Amino acid sequence: MNILVTGGSGFVGTHLLPELLARNHQVRASSLSNNHAADDVEWFVADLTNPDADLPSMVEGIDTVVHLAALAHRSEREGDAAGYWQLNLEGTRRLLDACKASGVKRFIYLSSIKALGEGSISGEEIYNENTVPGPCDVYGKSKRKAEQLVQTFCNDCGMEFVVLRPPLVYGPGVRANFLKLLDAVQGRTVLPLASITNRRSLLYVKNLCDMIVTCVESDRTLHDSFVVADHDASTPDLIREIGKHMQVAPRLWPFPVIMLKGLATLAGRAGIYQRLAGSLVIDSRRFRETFDWSPRYDFSQAIAETVDWYNNTHSAKASG
Repeated sequence: MNILVTGGSGFVGTHLLPELLARNHQVRASSLSNNHAADDVEWFVADLTNPDADLPSMVEGIDTVVHLAALAHRSEREGDAAGYWQLNLEGTRRLLDACKASGVKRFIYLSSIKALGEGSISGEEIYNENTVPGPCDVYGKSKRKAEQLVQTFCNDCGMEFVVLRPPLVYGPGVRANFLKLLDAVQGRTVLPLASITNRRSLLYVKNLCDMIVTCVESDRTLHDSFVVADHDASTPDLIREIGKHMQVAPRLWPFPVIMLKGLATLAGRAGIYQRLAGSLVIDSRRFRETFDWSPRYDFSQAIAETVDWYNNTHSAKASG
């Protein structure tokens, strides 16, 4: 098939493109710059926030679009919150319009579990396809609106669609909070998190890519949305698993959780506390049963590959 991947130079895109090529698909990818190798991939420079972008040419002859391009990991205090709406919603709208005009058959949208919510401290709430959406921040709200747009647009014009809602995605090349956690374990930073007993769903990037390829190649008629994950772990267990593969003993200290919450709130870090101490649990059985899917990589393999990448990158920076 002829596949277009938007955001092809991003974290997920750089893992997905080789998977698609290995399965003999013709791959086109979009990016904001032209600093990418052209071997086997046809690159388009396209800014989805630009109303004058030549999106019709980008999607011409494409069977399936995998829409990864999005704005994330930016604090609302750091910039214009309108940027989330411009790319995550309006950029998706422009892309859908071009897809409809070009006769694209299937549209796969990578959303986020944040379109449904942020989880809970108690861990009693489990996200599935029947969860009532309650996004908490501008990123989650923009992704939820984009989901609704994809669903309505595709149903109206007869285009197939799949919406995938992953939790935290990690793996080689990971950035943001997971990279900070790797730095903290490697640097033997004291982490007062040993008393936390939460449960958080995770997804290894290569398992996510396998899920996307499964949706690309499925012979089912697809008009559906799924929550997706591959493993659950507490924050301390995740840190211990990272330390095991780094051959470092993490400096996990017990600290009263209620005091940790109070200190985080006073410091204006309630969101960070929620991500470290709160639970966010995903029931992905419906995706697994629909596509007869199971993870190619288990949790230990996934962390090992992520740590190998981190060690190689860290060593390269240190020697440089």
